[in-house]
Amino acid sequence: MRVETYGIDVFDSAAHQRSVQLSFSKSSTSSLLWTMSVDGVPAGDLQFGSDGRIVSPQSFELSLAYANGAGTADDTTARLTLDVSGFTQYATSFVAYDYRRDGYAPGALESVRFDGDGDVVGLFDNGRSQTLYRLAIADFNNPDGLGGLSGNVYTATAGSGGAMLASAGDGGRGLIAPNTMETSNVDLGDEFGRMIQTQNAYNSSATAFRTIDEMTEVARDLYR
Repeated sequence: MRVETYGIDVFDSAAHQRSVQLSFSKSSTSSLLWTMSVDGVPAGDLQFGSDGRIVSPQSFELSLAYANGAGTADDTTARLTLDVSGFTQYATSFVAYDYRRDGYAPGALESVRFDGDGDVVGLFDNGRSQTLYRLAIADFNNPDGLGGLSGNVYTATAGSGGAMLASAGDGGRGLIAPNTMETSNVDLGDEFGRMIQTQNAYNSSATAFRTIDEMTEVARDLYR
């Protein structure tokens, strides 16, 4: 009996990465039927049509158990939906192109950044990013009625009315420009890059002028 295998990775309920072996057995009675098993346990049949496309099923609901402590509370499970709707049968050798998963290993927060929408985005060491918070922008019926405090800070008063919070750009509220200085509308990283380029160009020009000056002095001394 013809058997093909392919390995994938999943994450269990404790966020541990687990290897799973998929096995596909070709039916001896039908050229359009395969049987799939997961880690040696039969999962069901794959029925293909005459055009090579899979007819049924479109997916499998799997529950895999992992014994970490011989029946103790340390045991874990991995519940997942295996999408097989993209499977195709050809009259060639078994080829596994790739697979995609929507689960990821746990990650620790490495850094945060702001975006133009006012979102605080966390960057994790597993390569993922996730929006953690959104910075609210306050508007007042009478901004001139705000009370001034030390440190360039203002507070709501009876004259200004209460703060009306919304996202950046909503209802005429201002936009957020990350990586810029107050009262500046430029990107500091871009400006520093341009400054370094200009400085390098200046140094190159100064070196060229100095070389020409030295050559002129040598030519003058030779003429004498």
